[in-house]
Amino acid sequence: VKQIISRKNTKIKSLHEGYVKYNLKDFEQLFLALISNENFANDFLELINKNEINTLEMAYVILAIAEIIENEELWIRSAEKYSKYEFIIAERLLLKYKQKRQDENFYNLAKIAFENWPEKFDYFLIKNF
Repeated sequence: VKQIISRKNTKIKSLHEGYVKYNLKDFEQLFLALISNENFANDFLELINKNEINTLEMAYVILAIAEIIENEELWIRSAEKYSKYEFIIAERLLLKYKQKRQDENFYNLAKIAFENWPEKFDYFLIKNF
């Protein structure tokens, strides 16, 4: 696993052409399966930070790690970083803002979400305003 996450777009030698790039998103399900306990989740987060791959491709893995290690600050900070790009993350963050009664944050993100994904968020926003 350490070799897989050592770089964002790692190149591996191909028998035919020299090098092939792969995307960390391709390993998301594997990473999610591996972070099943708090100790491994903490170690994995350390690897992510050490290798500077706190990227959109790793967003769901980082959010899962934050949930496993019960680090709400990490979860919110990561969700805020990626909510502009992933509608599922934006929706989960909106629910968190609503739960915490952070109306200003809710309305700001709701505006962005509706602009980015009106077909997916119209009902959600109407229901939660």
